[in-house]
Amino acid sequence: MAVRNAADPEQVKEADQRVKRGREQETADFRAVMETAQGRRFMARMLDMCRWQKMSYVAGDPGETALNEGKRSIALILWGEINESCSDLYETMVKELKEKADA
Repeated sequence: MAVRNAADPEQVKEADQRVKRGREQETADFRAVMETAQGRRFMARMLDMCRWQKMSYVAGDPGETALNEGKRSIALILWGEINESCSDLYETMVKELKEKADA
């Protein structure tokens, strides 16, 4: 967050607090998605579509490789959010996916 006077400790402190509150809200939002079975299924699909555990390289096709790397970069952002805000719910998601696959 921008401040008018970076030499003013009060403005810097307020800006830091705004950033912190914003990040806390983002984390809470992400956790809210993962707290529902529908949200976990959605996130599992997103991670899969973004190729997060798949090789990006496509022999002889640098364009496809680059596209796959772009998808994977999104998956890594999602994975970071999961680790930061709700790693416990990731374990639940994996368990639910395994149960569905076994059914």
